[in-house]
Amino acid sequence: MVPQFISAPSPTMARAGAGGNPCQGLWYAPDTKPKVAFIATHYDIDFSEHYLAEYLATRGYGFLGWNTRFRGMGSYFTLEQAVVDIGVVCAGSGRLPASTPSFSWGTPAGLP
Repeated sequence: MVPQFISAPSPTMARAGAGGNPCQGLWYAPDTKPKVAFIATHYDIDFSEHYLAEYLATRGYGFLGWNTRFRGMGSYFTLEQAVVDIGVVCAGSGRLPASTPSFSWGTPAGLP
């Protein structure tokens, strides 16, 4: 399984400091086109190589480890802009090579 790099501009930030898109991630999928895709994202930590990626992909699901512009720069974090960056891939799920819209799931830090 070879992850596919996916990147996109944010509606509120076209390019990051070095010229790349601010929203980036790795797409993992089985050999067949998955019907369901999971997205894992965190405002500060790089989730592109999340431990669930290959596990879910080998079971027939798509998985996107998605990063916002704040990856590694948590001191600059603003919730509004992070939600915009996450929305780039949720609203544009056609960017993902999955058959149907994505399923997002998560647990905020500190909650059981």
